[in-house]
Parts: sequence; C-alpha cells; structure tokens
Amino acid sequence: SLILVVSVILPIGKSLIGFLISAFARNGGPGVRFLLGIFSLLGRFSLTDVFIVALGVIVVDGQLLTRANIGPGIYCLATGALLSWIATLALEARMNRLAG
Repeated sequence: SLILVVSVILPIGKSLIGFLISAFARNGGPGVRFLLGIFSLLGRFSLTDVFIVALGVIVVDGQLLTRANIGPGIYCLATGALLSWIATLALEARMNRLAG
C-alpha cells in the first residue's frame, strides 16, 4: 500500500497541484503560496517508490536472485530527479517574482 501511495497517489496529486499553481499564479495570493508549499513537500517523496523497490532488490538479491543490474536505469532516475528539482526551483522563482 505504501508503494501505491508514493507511486500513484502522490504523483497525481503533485501534477494536479502544479496545474492549479500554473492556472492561478497570476494572483499570487496566500492560497497559491500554500499550494506551492504542498507542491514542494510532495516533490520530496517523488522518487520514494523507486527507492523502496531498490531496497527490495538489494534484500532479494542476497536471497533469491543471483544478480541485479541497474544498467541505464540509474541515468533515467538521476535525470528524472534533476528535472523535478529544476521544475520546482523554477516554479518557486516564478512565484517569488510575482509576489514582488
């Protein structure tokens, strides 16, 4: 159930909040600031599901599997994490400019 929350519910919520922030960003009111705080908080958990699965592979690797290879997936994970971080910073900078 934890993987369902962090891999499905949180990303959908983050996308919806990002859409709301973009739609109402011109107002720059306290509601938008509150949404931006939630957006930033949800961003911290955006790759938790990948981390949980990686821990599972490490545990299973010693018991059931003979080998686990990360391959090019590590580059995709790193790229996704960096792009998410950059998007959050850009959104926060935009909100700070609108706030004056």
